[in-house]
Amino acid sequence: MANLFSFILCDNLNNFQQGPNGPIPMLISPQLALRPPFIPGTFSFGMAVGINDVNVHTPNKMKVTIKTPDGKVIYDSGETELPISPDEDTSLPTEYQGFMMNIDIRNLPIEKEGAYYFTFLVNGKEVGTKLVPIYKKGQ
Repeated sequence: MANLFSFILCDNLNNFQQGPNGPIPMLISPQLALRPPFIPGTFSFGMAVGINDVNVHTPNKMKVTIKTPDGKVIYDSGETELPISPDEDTSLPTEYQGFMMNIDIRNLPIEKEGAYYFTFLVNGKEVGTKLVPIYKKGQ
């Protein structure tokens, strides 16, 4: 069953152009908590998510939701179809297969401080939830 393997928050995401190999994603200023300058307000940030135990040679869909400390949904990505990997290398067992995804969140409405719920679903099933502290940045 799919599992949330890794989760990193960052201030921003960038793509470093790497010649013929295409862009390489870069996480700018990884964070343990989100620290917007104003609450209430909106806040933009990035995250990198790794999901393992997914057969990447079949169709899969992913969805992300973010809820306030009291359970109100403030972000819903909707289901995103993930690309199917070519069958070139099937030597890796399914439990070690998976994907990494960078997600850019723009202008998330933050009404109050607290621990927010970041929930990840693959093919309609919850694979992990992370509690993310969101507190106003000190002066």
